[in-house]
Amino acid sequence: MDGNFMKTIDIKVPFIDTVEDFLQLQEQEIYNEKGIDFPVLYPKMVHKSLVEANDYNPNYVAKDKMKLLKISIEENGFCFGIISIFDYEKRKFVIVDGDHRNQITGEKWLKLNYKPLIVLNHSMDKRLAATMQFNKARGVHRIEGNAELVQRMLNEGVEEIVICKTLGIDADEFLRLKRLRKIADVYIDREFSKSWEI
Repeated sequence: MDGNFMKTIDIKVPFIDTVEDFLQLQEQEIYNEKGIDFPVLYPKMVHKSLVEANDYNPNYVAKDKMKLLKISIEENGFCFGIISIFDYEKRKFVIVDGDHRNQITGEKWLKLNYKPLIVLNHSMDKRLAATMQFNKARGVHRIEGNAELVQRMLNEGVEEIVICKTLGIDADEFLRLKRLRKIADVYIDREFSKSWEI
């Protein structure tokens, strides 16, 4: 390529108000370099009514951090998209990563009508893995949530060795998480007596 010209990608960011808007989009060829896709280059502005949280993310953000996120977005703009998939059964965009950014756009905080989404084309087992990978890469994850993710992946039929490789865990951690989930299941419907008072 001639050094006098800058390489560009012509991108139009669609605003999606209905499921039909999304379904009518032409599938884009994702830019790829050395085997790495760049879905970040193809954001979509999706109406808040079409976005929902997932039911498996072990991540939690404290209220003081949410306040800081609100200030950051107000002062710096929305610099990070919300990672999602489109669930054809639910006919909704389900968040894979970034629910705190989803929450901050809501009625309690910024009251935005549209949310900036990066939409991945992932199966359930790949979604579960992506959620844990994103959380672990940032250093924010809970053991109970990780155990739940491992169990869900097993339920999806993912082989143990594939789970370990995908989540970046060794066999010992895998067994710990698997045991933790089984212990939680044993006590799930049990009633306990009141604690002792001294």
